[in-house]
Amino acid sequence: MPKPQYSQKLRDSWLQDPDLKEWLQAVESITGQVAKCKFCGTILRSHYGDLKTHALSKKHQQNRKVITKQPKLTFKKESTDNKKKDEARVALFTAMHTSIRTVDHLGEVINYSHEKEINKMQMHRTKCTYVIKNILASHFTELIKNDIKEQPYSLLIDESTDIAVQKYLGLIVIYYSTTHEKIVSTCLDLAELDACNAEGIVSAIKRTLKHFDLRIENLMGIGTDNASVMVGVSNEVFVRLKQEIPHLVLVRCLCHSLQLAISAAAKEFLPRNLEFLIRETYDWFARSSSRQVIYKELYKSINDGQKPLKIVQTCQTRWLSIVCCVENLYAMAGA
Repeated sequence: MPKPQYSQKLRDSWLQDPDLKEWLQAVESITGQVAKCKFCGTILRSHYGDLKTHALSKKHQQNRKVITKQPKLTFKKESTDNKKKDEARVALFTAMHTSIRTVDHLGEVINYSHEKEINKMQMHRTKCTYVIKNILASHFTELIKNDIKEQPYSLLIDESTDIAVQKYLGLIVIYYSTTHEKIVSTCLDLAELDACNAEGIVSAIKRTLKHFDLRIENLMGIGTDNASVMVGVSNEVFVRLKQEIPHLVLVRCLCHSLQLAISAAAKEFLPRNLEFLIRETYDWFARSSSRQVIYKELYKSINDGQKPLKIVQTCQTRWLSIVCCVENLYAMAGA
């Protein structure tokens, strides 16, 4: 009986052989590693003699000439560190001082000063948005986390609505910074509200604290306006938080409290027709531009060419705006 054929395995030493290493390649198969020719793309039997025979074949020699004679493409390695830093600076400037829409034109202005095309920065609205959201935001989030750590802190909270009528909760954190060695007040988050009630606001506060790895037990106080949903006694925001944090202190908005006190005192001791007169004076001139022009000309002729002071509108949400209204009207009447 003839001797059974043995199964030869591909040897690593063949990959270093001067006659084979240029084209021999080891690839994985079901039976293990097998030999493959890079030039011809064929699978070969793992026998040293077969590999040597293939290297001398006419097909292999033709493929080798075609491939080795092709010029090698060389690419100049571009240094992107400075470009990335420039893009990050522009994105940070945009986030702090201007609208993202201006980046399209700002990038063109910056690139105008670059002489070489390779150094030009490619920054537009979409890229700037992703840089701010995915790079800068995560960087500053980590800075705040590491700076606060286990420090006690307080929060200032207030609701707001964007142009899409989506409710948000703005949170400002106040804490002692060990890095700067002083009391720091900075924006913590603009959390989206699921519902504009006490439960939705408390839920947004807890999500934000969890995102920044802040312990709710370290919350010392919250500052809010005097809205009933914030400071009401019937299970509202402060009451809910007070149940979990017994030492929590409520700091009401000083401007709002002062406005309420002034309004109550004015209703008690001043005649109501004064507020009516101030409100109607503004409405009388605001409804007609011709009245404003006639009044300005008359005021200039009486007061030697001086311009009249602006008639300010009194508003309940602009704290103590009535003071400015009265002062301007009194000055114009006296003049």
